[in-house]
Amino acid sequence: MRIEQLEYLLMISKCASLTEASERLFITQQSLGKAIRDLENELGAQLLVRNNRGCTLTKEGYEALQQTKEILDKIHQLQNAFVQEEELLKGKLIILCSQVMFADELPMALESFTKQYGEIDVTAMEKDSFYMPVLQQQLLKQEDAVVISILHMPQERGIGLDRIPDSLQFHPVYKTRWLACMNQRHHLARQKQIQMESLLKEKIIVSSPDYPEIGLDSAMLSCYGKPNIKRTVSNLELFYNVLAESDECVGFIPDVLLRYKRVAVPQDLICCEVEPKVYSTVGYLVDKNQGNLPITRKFLQHLESAVEKARTK
Repeated sequence: MRIEQLEYLLMISKCASLTEASERLFITQQSLGKAIRDLENELGAQLLVRNNRGCTLTKEGYEALQQTKEILDKIHQLQNAFVQEEELLKGKLIILCSQVMFADELPMALESFTKQYGEIDVTAMEKDSFYMPVLQQQLLKQEDAVVISILHMPQERGIGLDRIPDSLQFHPVYKTRWLACMNQRHHLARQKQIQMESLLKEKIIVSSPDYPEIGLDSAMLSCYGKPNIKRTVSNLELFYNVLAESDECVGFIPDVLLRYKRVAVPQDLICCEVEPKVYSTVGYLVDKNQGNLPITRKFLQHLESAVEKARTK
């Protein structure tokens, strides 16, 4: 029996779907299914009932889940057993965060984290995912601090984010699909799906907090051709306002942002699916030498708790 099998079971219980669980664990569904079957064989009990709608825990599965939680809690306690309290409460934490979590999850995590560890100096900055790996490495060289990046990992290759240096490790949290967004007066608004070839011909609005020449949105679109980027705006609210006022422009946005409460989507804006489908995985980058530090572990526990709360609302 391996610890990762217990972590897989816990994730499945949260998702009730092998597909979603595999995406959040950043492994294939086949690998996840095999790991659970191996666990079932070792325990001599069926833990899951699989059907077309997903999966549910059996009676034995619930019993295994309760013990799994206790075992993982004990492991976390062991990880902190020899850490002095003053080490947990002191230090500096720098967080680079894309808009995808800067709206809801990060504020929730920071509120609970700083309340518990008030002596830790925390700095959070909204940045474009495209530049985070490079910026994170620069900060690690310049600052005596733990640095964590919360960003998108695109499904496309060749963007640059797939060439993350070996010193940084990516941990997936959830998957998001990118959509075309426009007001109801736009000539493409009545289409249920928009072909990428057609989208690239439109005047496109993208959002980046840094106003770079090319950010993540632009880089992802460029994998399919040469996008007609009309304007890059600095924040989500301005992004929505520009689209609401324009009959000619189309936006490109991850669906997870549409659920955020900080910035409401104008009623006259609609979002359409893009074909081929464009996905990215939201997660965090941590330097391998900092991954097991008390500050890192404690903050990520608060972040994951905030993500769960935001996704279940």
